[in-house]
Amino acid sequence: MADSAQSIPDKLQKQRRNRLLLLFFGIVLLAVCILTVFYWFKTKPTYQSHPPAVVLPFVDTMPVTLSDNRVRVSTGGFVTAKVTANVTPQVSGKLIRLSPQLIVGAKVSQGDFLAQIDTSDYQAAVANANANVANAQNNYAQARGQARQAARDIKRLGLKATDLNLRKPQLAAAKAAINNAEAQAQLAQTNLQRTTVTAPFDATVIGSDVAVGETAGPTTLLATLASNDFYTVKLTVGNQAIKFITVGNSVTLTDSIYGTTYRANITRIAPNLDQQNRTLSVYVDIANPLQAQHPLLLNSYLNAVIEGSRIANSAYIPNSAIVGNQYVWIKQADDTIHQVPITLVYRQNNQSLVTTEKPIAALITHAKDSFSEGQRVTTNRTIDQKEEKSKRESERQDKEQQSKAQQGRQT
Repeated sequence: MADSAQSIPDKLQKQRRNRLLLLFFGIVLLAVCILTVFYWFKTKPTYQSHPPAVVLPFVDTMPVTLSDNRVRVSTGGFVTAKVTANVTPQVSGKLIRLSPQLIVGAKVSQGDFLAQIDTSDYQAAVANANANVANAQNNYAQARGQARQAARDIKRLGLKATDLNLRKPQLAAAKAAINNAEAQAQLAQTNLQRTTVTAPFDATVIGSDVAVGETAGPTTLLATLASNDFYTVKLTVGNQAIKFITVGNSVTLTDSIYGTTYRANITRIAPNLDQQNRTLSVYVDIANPLQAQHPLLLNSYLNAVIEGSRIANSAYIPNSAIVGNQYVWIKQADDTIHQVPITLVYRQNNQSLVTTEKPIAALITHAKDSFSEGQRVTTNRTIDQKEEKSKRESERQDKEQQSKAQQGRQT
């Protein structure tokens, strides 16, 4: 009993000691937490916000000087011969000889031999016609002698002279027979000459498909010739440009194959529009097309620029500068931009001819949808790049500070 009574105080003392230890460790843990929180607030990274960098849009500019400019119409067309001829014989017969130049691509001069038709029948016709002439002349001589004898008889007998008893009708008939025989002889001689076919002008053979031994006639195509003096280019002009085009306008043509440049003028204009495309055809003649270093080829394509009507107080500007065909943007000396109205005269693929009330010192060549009246811009690409770099650096620093703050909160 005494031992039990003595153990009770020991247990109480042990429990008290345990409570004190728990209290001590609790106080120590609380102190550690307080110190940790204090240290976190003490070392917390400060977040500094940066105002967004102002980046001015970069623009390209060009000065615009007003002057008298011609409407330049860009077009093109294919080359054809101004004069072509289908060579056919004027008489019929067997082809006995052909010129070695009677091949596609060969050059011939006026009067050059092309083909020979058998002359046998035509030589016989000439001989027969000459015989008829001689016979008619003999008959005329006889008729004239008879007329003279009749005149003497009438005078000797004292008869009244008339056309009939003077044999004038017979004499006239004999004379007419001579004329007819001579005409037939001339025709026979001409037909004999026509058996030799020659070139009608200086030309290039662009077609030929005959051979020796074939029978040729007026419907037989011996060759197709294209004159070497002039080639023609047919150009197509759109409806918008028609009012600026007239005969005599200067044209610069460029060969799409060799790059050779030709200068010519509009020689004629079609009297009607193309019904389907509503375009107008104009024609340009190029003289001596085969004398260049690279002869102009038939059916080749030429790019052309027509110098049309002259427009006063005008200038060519890039199409990218024009907004709605009504105005452009200009940059003032204080780097602000403003709208300037324009009148569109003629629009091409890359540039247009316009008129304005006064010259423009700094036309913005590429208008942007984001432009607004009075907006500031820059033409210094270096400054624009530096500002962009500064903006990116500021954004990078902001992200780093936000990341550090996030890591501190997690700790």
